[in-house]
Amino acid sequence: MQKSAFLSHTIDLAYHQLQATETSTIPYAARKQRLLKSQNRWNKLEWVAKHKVECPHTAYMYDFVNGIYAIGQNAANDRRFSENVTFYRLPPYPLLQASKEDGAGSTQASAANGANDTPGGNSKGDSWTYSFGMTILDFTMDPEQDLLVLLALAPPE
Repeated sequence: MQKSAFLSHTIDLAYHQLQATETSTIPYAARKQRLLKSQNRWNKLEWVAKHKVECPHTAYMYDFVNGIYAIGQNAANDRRFSENVTFYRLPPYPLLQASKEDGAGSTQASAANGANDTPGGNSKGDSWTYSFGMTILDFTMDPEQDLLVLLALAPPE
């Protein structure tokens, strides 16, 4: 097994409950090294990049899926329910300088832990709000399916 980079990489993906998502020309040994570096950074909470999202309020109702952060809000500032939902599109994984460590184009930030590392700036320009005209108690979403599910109070009869 030590001599099969493909098998070793496949086992490491399974161990970390991950799946290969795209085909790549990067050698399996370099992919394994990148995976182990990534897991090590997660274990030590050492981020490659940071992105600041300016949210004008807090709420108990929020969701974060596939790079979209959504948060509920209402005019009364009562965090138990929402009338509107604001969505923030976070930037994709930053395009960083290639590292020379593994020779396969792995990426690293030059100053990954700095307070001002916000590739793509902030998300003010990439947000939108929907007003649903009902009292929303909870919501969930799946941007991949273009799906938003609302749990709302029935209108008074």
